[in-house]
This record gives sequence, structure tokens and C-alpha cells, in this order.
Amino acid sequence: MVQFSEILCKRLLLHFAAEDFRRVLPAWTCEFYDADDHAGGALVATLRAYAVSTMTSSGCAVTGCTPDTIYARLQRIFEHSGLQARSYNALTVCDRLQLQS
Repeated sequence: MVQFSEILCKRLLLHFAAEDFRRVLPAWTCEFYDADDHAGGALVATLRAYAVSTMTSSGCAVTGCTPDTIYARLQRIFEHSGLQARSYNALTVCDRLQLQS
């Protein structure tokens, strides 16, 4: 059991509007969010930092990660979503899906 206040907003939205969301969200969304939850939010945080740092691993390293860690996370993002997050187009798709919440 979990207190209602501890449930993330995105989980509530997915639960209450699951059927409507399934029609409009890409198939990889649930797998990606599950992987992000398993990683403690590191995948979304990496996407956010990478986008803010004008898509450079050195600028993203201010998060305390080495460039190798960032590239490994970007590879995991690709494995779960099929999106190459190192490209501008993929990041704008992620932004439209509000991964930068």
C-alpha cells in the first residue's frame, strides 16, 4: 500500500486515462517510464540535462556524471524507446511527450 500523496502525477494520469493515452502515446512510453523508475529517474534527468547543455556530454557532466555514463544512459534510452536522444529530433519528440516535466 502506498499513500495517495506519494503517487507520482504521471502515474495517476496513466492509470486514470490509460485507454485514452494508449491511443496517442507511442508504444515505447510505458517501457521507458518503467526503466526510468527502475533507474531512480536517471534517464529523464539525463535527457533534461543533455537538452539544457545544448546536447553536449561535457555540459551535461555538471550533473556529476562522466561523459561515458551519459552516453551509456543515452544508449539505454535508445534501447527502451528506439529514439536516438543524441539527435535534436528525438529530443523534441521527448519534449512533446513532456519527459522534461
